[in-house]
Amino acid sequence: QLIETPERGRAEDCVVALVVSHHNLADFLAGLGNPDAAAVHLCDVHEALTALGLDPGRDPGLRRAALHHCRQTRVALLRHLCAHGFDPIIFRALGSDECPLDALDPVRH
Repeated sequence: QLIETPERGRAEDCVVALVVSHHNLADFLAGLGNPDAAAVHLCDVHEALTALGLDPGRDPGLRRAALHHCRQTRVALLRHLCAHGFDPIIFRALGSDECPLDALDPVRH
């Protein structure tokens, strides 16, 4: 709900809350010996931010925050691969990664 209807001027806070929640849950699940469930949470938040950042119908501040934090979710996916080995859902999430860092800025030549 924070992402669907963020308070004015709080887009960054809402995106941070989403990312931190998913990453904390993933860390908890990995610590319990369930890296597959952890990977699902890492992929879910990365894919959600990617979709949000590229949705032209969303608030520009929310899109900017999502694109900014896409870098962190991508790093979390790569770290998970290093720590736990091959995981097809992570490779799929990274392979379909369309989270350009400049999606809000026009391309200049």
